[in-house]
Amino acid sequence: MRYFLVALFTLWGGSLLAQENTTLTGHVRSEKSEPLSGVTVRLQNTKIVTSTDNEGFYSLKVPFLQGIITFSRV
Repeated sequence: MRYFLVALFTLWGGSLLAQENTTLTGHVRSEKSEPLSGVTVRLQNTKIVTSTDNEGFYSLKVPFLQGIITFSRV
């Protein structure tokens, strides 16, 4: 089974614009609200990538405040 989700994000605020990196964190769950491990989380068109842990949590450092985050699992 393959899962695919695209999330758009834009962060606003003067204090955030002064920072070089922003850390995005989240929790990926199935349709039944079960945690999904091993989901690839990627900032589109970059080499910035991570995957969810056994409990479905991820943390991704991004160098800019706009982009497309993709989630995929095979």
